[in-house]
Formats: sequence, structure tokens, C-alpha cells
Amino acid sequence: MRQPAPLGTTSETEALRRAAHRLALTVALLIAIGGPALAIGAFMLVSLDRWPLWLSPPQALLMIALLSVLSGLAIYAVIRKVALQTITSTLQQMTTKHHDMMVSLSVLSEQNCALVAQEQALRAAEVALEQRTAQLRDAQRLGQIGDWSYRIGDAEMWCSDELKQLLGYDPERFVATRTAVMALHVGDSARQVLTSQAQVMRTGDIHSVDVKLRRGDGTIGDFAVTSKALIDGDGRVIGFSGTIQDISARKAAEGQLARLAFFDPLTGLANRTSFNRETAELLRRSRRSGQPAALLLLDLDGFEEINDTLGHAAANELLAKAAERIAGTAGAKAIVSRLDGDQFGVLLGAASLPEAELIANALITAITVPIELERGEVSVTTSIGIAALPRDGITFTDLLRAADLARHNAKASGRGIVKVFEPGMSAAVQQLIALGHDLRQALDGGAGLQVQYQPQIALATQRVVAHAAQAYWDHPTAGAQSHRQLIAIAENSGLGCEFGLWLLREAAVQGAIWAERGEPRMMAVEVLAAQLLRSDFVDEVSQILELSGLPPHLLCLELAADALNDQQAERIETLLSQLKRLDVGLRLNGFGTDTYSIRQLGHLPLDSLAIDPQFLHNIEETERARQALQGIIALAHSLGLTVLMPDVDHVAHADILTELGCDLAHGPHFTPALFAPAASRFAAERDALARRAAQSKTDEPRRSSAC
Repeated sequence: MRQPAPLGTTSETEALRRAAHRLALTVALLIAIGGPALAIGAFMLVSLDRWPLWLSPPQALLMIALLSVLSGLAIYAVIRKVALQTITSTLQQMTTKHHDMMVSLSVLSEQNCALVAQEQALRAAEVALEQRTAQLRDAQRLGQIGDWSYRIGDAEMWCSDELKQLLGYDPERFVATRTAVMALHVGDSARQVLTSQAQVMRTGDIHSVDVKLRRGDGTIGDFAVTSKALIDGDGRVIGFSGTIQDISARKAAEGQLARLAFFDPLTGLANRTSFNRETAELLRRSRRSGQPAALLLLDLDGFEEINDTLGHAAANELLAKAAERIAGTAGAKAIVSRLDGDQFGVLLGAASLPEAELIANALITAITVPIELERGEVSVTTSIGIAALPRDGITFTDLLRAADLARHNAKASGRGIVKVFEPGMSAAVQQLIALGHDLRQALDGGAGLQVQYQPQIALATQRVVAHAAQAYWDHPTAGAQSHRQLIAIAENSGLGCEFGLWLLREAAVQGAIWAERGEPRMMAVEVLAAQLLRSDFVDEVSQILELSGLPPHLLCLELAADALNDQQAERIETLLSQLKRLDVGLRLNGFGTDTYSIRQLGHLPLDSLAIDPQFLHNIEETERARQALQGIIALAHSLGLTVLMPDVDHVAHADILTELGCDLAHGPHFTPALFAPAASRFAAERDALARRAAQSKTDEPRRSSAC
């Protein structure tokens, strides 16, 4: 605020004094000058003859002038002194009053500033209060919170409009009587609120309880009711106030977290954590009551192939539908869990071992039925291991280990079967697992693994026209492992693709070596089911042929008949057509035992087929067996296919096969599988024998193709 300039300062006082001095001097001069002028005038008016005699006129004038000067000086002195005193006194009074005014003005200015500041603070507080109120309303709306209060003895409660809207009631029409509000509580929620308020009365603390309330639309939600005491001047509790918050979303999230913690999100079954807890509880009850119990472990045979072929989404769909069948077959009293991947556990309380076996066989039947997926129908089987309580263990770890060993034994025994744990399984399964680990290391480093070659004989000429590559492994502790044993170990350990590619590479390199030496013979290599399901299998075959230098027409890929099925028909046909474009030969192994291979024989781009060795059974004794075999050979020839009979073990079978027109054969009757140098010598010897036996006959076989 602007203040006036202060009066009575030194410069202003000096200016007033100078003004008084000039005033006094002016008056004195007027008197000093005016006196003689008056005298002269008087002298002119009075005649000279009237002038006093004792003074001459000049003297009189001088006297008058002198008196005027003296009068002027006196008047100057008097006026100057009196005026200056008056002015000084006045100035002092004015200065004092001005100082007092300035002090008062300063106080008023400070008070005014304080009032302005208070006004601004009040306005800011009012704005902040309005903002906080709006924020509180928004927070209550967003946080789904409403206020309430109640005085003990009153019939009605006060409920905010936000609370009524939160509960789904019209704020204008809903009358919040205590009876009406308590009627909104579901179950024992009203009792929980009263208990909470009783605790507030005892302790004076704020207390909250989660309850269920019925909304206006009839739905039930979860709410948190917070209560605090209303205290009068005497410290007595006269009522309660608090908030109600809708926590339905939080409760749903907590429920979801609980489900994720204890249930598998894909199948809805109990997960491993929940299964462990339930199993531990069942074991405690069983030990106390002495009742038997059983644990079943199972997985889906062929699941990995479906995952690789149809993709992750289809595999998940398969797991979900298989889980439904498992849970439905096991029954409501069983605890069914998805433990990991495609592995499931079924816990049967108060079940004897025969009862557990019945349920296990029912599970195999249920799983074997084809499952309809979005991308088509698929078929899987399951291998089940059973462990019984208390026979096979009294702890969860022991029971799980026993069931897992039985499951491994079931898979190694052919899959799709049930195995009950036996003490002898432990060593056998553990050895199988250890061999799988060692096989993985051998495949990585190539140490210990070798390839033997089974000569395939053209029955018409007795010459070696092809070799079948077979893996051989002289394990340092387990001893020699045959080709079939190695395939079982590889498939059980999930190494089917790695093992199959290793065998194909080794065989292609050896075949190229023989071809370069002038000994070109067909090289037959078995393809495992897991390889057929790889999307890049054709590229892998093409790359191996290029790197090894083996001419494609000298490679024959052997496909197992049980690896083909209706679910994969279109894909298999496409794959085989792509392989044929590489100019490789294709042979179907195990023909005659699979209905699919018989139905699709004319549709697949095959070059040859190998008949299942079981058709040799009783071929010497019964005509029907001979006719069945002859019919298959004739069927194959009518389709332009070369026929191979494996595992021929004596001369009578070889003679009958020759008579029936079979093209190729191999087995112990001719020679076991040989390492490369011995196989090369054996082929040379057979060629020499064939030349001598034929003499003048042609050396060409009746059928030139070996595949």
C-alpha cells in the first residue's frame, strides 16, 4: 500500500525558515522605504513654515529615514523570531502528528496485508476443500465406497447417496431403516457386523469385516464394512459411523489367484501343489484308519507328436478334453490332477488294488476313443502306473516314485497298458532312465554308437541288393544294446528325432562310400514316428543327401505301418509326395497288421513294402497261412511294389518265400547284421556265389528294384 511522504524533514524545515526570513525582510524594507516616502509626502503637504524650528527640513528627513530603518530592523527581527518560532513549533507538531499517522498507517497497512493474506488463504482453502470434496466423491465412486452412520436407539440410519447407489438402490426411494439395512446381509454377515461393532465398543478402535450383501438387482456382492464409535462429551458410545466398500472385484481376483495357486488353468484340475497337499492329507487319514488307497500316474502316448504336427493350440485342446474324460471316468470321489505337461495323477481313497486296476483299465478305454479337435480327430493312448498304499510306501514321495516307475515300465512294455508297481521294476526302470541319459550324451559326442548293416537278399538271384542300417551300442555297463532296444530307449527318453537323424546321416555316408567304390546298393533306413511329425523332415533328408553325396535313388526310407493313421492321412500323403520328389525310395514296414495301411496302400506313393514277420507263423504246416501270405505278395505286385520279408530264420521259410514270389528277404538264415567291412565282404561273397550258381543264366534279379 502506498504511503504519503513524511512532513518535517530537514530540507522542508529549511525552506520554511528561508520563506519566513524573506517575509520579515520584505516587511522591514517596506517600512524602511515607506517611512521616508510618507515623510516626504507629509512634508509636501505641510508648508515649510509649519515645520519645527529646531530641525531643519533635511534633518527631519534624515531623522525620518533613520527611524524607518530602525523600525524596519526591529520589525524584521520581531517578525523573523516570532514567525520562525511559530513555524518551528508548528512543524514540530506536524512532524509528531505525521509520525503518529505514519505509525498508525503502517499498522493499518500490516493489518490490511494480513487480512488480504487471510482472505487469499480462505479462498485457497475453500477451493482446496471443494477440490478435496470432489476428489473424495470421485475416490468413493472409483473405490466404490459409501458413508453411513447410526445412533443407538434410532430407527433409521443415515446412508450417503453414494452408498445407496453402490448397493443398487434409488437414493430417493430407499428408506434406510436399521431393519431394512440388516436385511440386506446374507448368511451370517449381520452377525459378523454386530460382532465387529461390539469389538469397537470394547476397544475404541476402528474395525473392518468382510461380508456379503444383497444388491438392489438381487445379486450378491462382497463388501467391507468399516465401523468406528461415535462418542459424546462424556465419553460414552452413542452410535457408530463408517464406510461400506464394494470389494467384489478384489474377492474375485483373490479367488482367481487361489485357483491359479491350486488349480491348473487349462484343464481346471488340481495342480501339483494341490495334489501334493491332498495326497499328504489322504495318507494321514489312511494311516490312522488303516484303509487302503492307490495312486495312478498316466500320460498320453503320442502327445508330443500331435503337439509337433497340429501345434500348441491343438495340443492344449487335447489336454483339456482328455482331462474331462479322466475326471469323468475316475469318479467324483477321486482326486484328479494335471501334474506336468501331459502327465496326470489320480488319487483313489479307500480303494483296493483290484479296484484301482479296474479304474485304470477304464481310463485306457476312455482315452483310446478318438478325440474330436477343432483341426480334426486324433487318437492317443495312455500308459498307467499304479502304486498301492501302504504296500508300496507310506509317504507321498515313496508312493509317487513307485507309481512313476510302474508308468515307465508300462511305456517300455508297449504303451497303452497298465502296470502295477513291483519291487523288481525299480532297477529295470532306473536302468532305462540311465540309458536314456547316456544315449543323449552318446548322440552329442558320437561315442560308443555304431551302425551295423543287415544285408537284404534278392531271393531269385541270392545277391545282396540292399543293406538295412541298424544301430548298435556296446554300453560300458549295460552291455550290447540292439537296434530295437535303442529305438525303445530313444523314444522313452524323447530322443526319437535325434536318434533317427544320427542313423540316417551315418547310413548315408557309408552308402556314398560304397557307391564311390563301385558297390552301389540301396541303403534302407528306418524312420521313427517322431521324425515324420517334424515340419522340416524333408529338408533334413535333402540336406543329408547333399552333404553325404549319396545318390537319392540309393536311399530307401522305411516307414512303420503303426505310425500311419487316419488322423494324419492327408499330412502323411503330402510328406511322402515331397520325399518322392527327392527321388528317394519309400517302403512300408509291418504291412498286414494295420487296417489303415491296407486301406491306403493304393493311395500312398510307395515303392515297396515289408510284410510283418508274424505271417511266417505256421507257413510250413497250414495252407491257409501260405495263401494269406501269397495274397499279400500278389496284392503288392499288382500295385507295382517290391516285397520284402524280414526276420527269416531258417531255410524252409526262404524256400517257401521264393516259391510264393517274394522279392527280398533278410534275417538270421542269411546273416545277422554286420559292421560295414564285414557287410561289404559278405556282399562280394554272395555275388561270387550267385555268378557261379547261375553260370550261363542272367545275373539280373527278376525284379531289379531293391526298394
